[in-house]
Amino acid sequence: MPSIQIMMSAGCPEENIEQLMRAMPDVVCSTLENTFVRMVRVSVNETKPEYIRQGMEIPSACAPTVSFYLGPGRSEEAIRNCLTKMAQVFEDCGICPKENVRIYVMTPQPKHFSIAGKIR
Repeated sequence: MPSIQIMMSAGCPEENIEQLMRAMPDVVCSTLENTFVRMVRVSVNETKPEYIRQGMEIPSACAPTVSFYLGPGRSEEAIRNCLTKMAQVFEDCGICPKENVRIYVMTPQPKHFSIAGKIR
């Protein structure tokens, strides 16, 4: 089950965030094999801009960090294509330029994933 956790500075209009959250599942499902909208989870965590640092500096612009948890069974090409489209969604929704987006893909081993406490 793909999970997208977005961490970014507060202050973006709610309608832009809503648009982003609605667009992400469509992007993921249109680019990754074996993925359905009902499987994708998206959360946005906002924090005060002064609590975010790049090195020792407060970023001058919104610079979201995305943790993208993805199970096995997707090709490298599909994942690369998905990451490109995910970054573009931030720009299309008026959050920030795609160049400001950092996405980290994490693929846990099957024995390290469970649903309702049962290993999948």
